[in-house]
Amino acid sequence: MSNTIFILGWGFLEESFPAELRNKFYKNITFIDIRSLFDHSNRPNFKIIENLITDDTIIIGWSLGSLVALELCTRLKNNKLTEKISKLILVSATSSFLGTDKDLTKEDNLLNLEQSIKEGGAKKDKALKNFYWSLLSETEIYKIEKNLYLKNFTETANQIKTHQLINALEYLRETNLTEELRELEINTNLVHGAKDLLIPKEHMSNLNYLIPHSYSVLMDNSGHLIPLLNPEEFMNLIMDVSPERSS
Repeated sequence: MSNTIFILGWGFLEESFPAELRNKFYKNITFIDIRSLFDHSNRPNFKIIENLITDDTIIIGWSLGSLVALELCTRLKNNKLTEKISKLILVSATSSFLGTDKDLTKEDNLLNLEQSIKEGGAKKDKALKNFYWSLLSETEIYKIEKNLYLKNFTETANQIKTHQLINALEYLRETNLTEELRELEINTNLVHGAKDLLIPKEHMSNLNYLIPHSYSVLMDNSGHLIPLLNPEEFMNLIMDVSPERSS
């Protein structure tokens, strides 16, 4: 069985996934989040991931986690560890968050989010709630209970220390991997929601064009939260993505 490492997005932890969901769909998967990756710097601690790579490793990166996964794999070029990675799976991915042209990821708004988190208290909670709510498509909003959704995620996010949230946001603002992607040698599967409000589906097409060995799947009824709200379809895709390049 493949060794699977799942690098989560900003503000999400293993605990963000209900136990029932983890046991049913994500059993035997190693979760990595920003608490460990960004504890000491606004640069990811790649060693944490590298130490987990064994033969036949699948690396999944979701949102900010996809940026970390991409940089990891470009850093490992000509490294023997690359041979041990059988597949890279990028979910809701982009090579630069500042290129998404969405209100949430405009630099001024990211800086405002950082400031609200630094101030803490009610301002931090409000900023987190606005962030989580903004990730939902109109279709997904009708599927969830608003108060419970926001309560669960803000409580989980409060397990992340302020400096870890800020370090990860700084990384998100400052990182652009567009030029490096053409040299990526690892087989890469791209999974994106057609209704993603944070990173529009065009970013998947761009990555598919830039990454030499990439294959893409668009999930018509999904938004940004594919691993959480569409886990069964997502895990089936991980196992069954066609080895033919799609456009």
